[in-house]
Amino acid sequence: MSGEAQSPVREIREVNGVVSVHLAGDLWGYDATRFLLEAVHELEAKGARRVVVDLEGLMRIDSAGLGAIASAFVSLTRASGRLVLAAAPPKVHDLLSTTMLLQVIPLYPDVDAARRALES
Repeated sequence: MSGEAQSPVREIREVNGVVSVHLAGDLWGYDATRFLLEAVHELEAKGARRVVVDLEGLMRIDSAGLGAIASAFVSLTRASGRLVLAAAPPKVHDLLSTTMLLQVIPLYPDVDAARRALES
């Protein structure tokens, strides 16, 4: 087993001022979660203020991954931005719900619905 984590950030795309960050694989442990945080902080530094985190390809998430999502949300909110989630697989949705993150961070059924919400 390799000691180096693979980035769960697979694609970053901007359409009409809304940036989508597509995740796949595992958002598990510090090494993997730092990729998400670095991506969001870089986007924020470049002026992005509307971000969708697409969870559709996520296989596993742990407390570090949940913390990274919460941290990214807080960071963008403090910068007068918005971060929303999209397309959470059932297991990921259950964890987001159990930890009550969904009471704070909006979740949309897919990226298009999340993008429309941020464009309005």
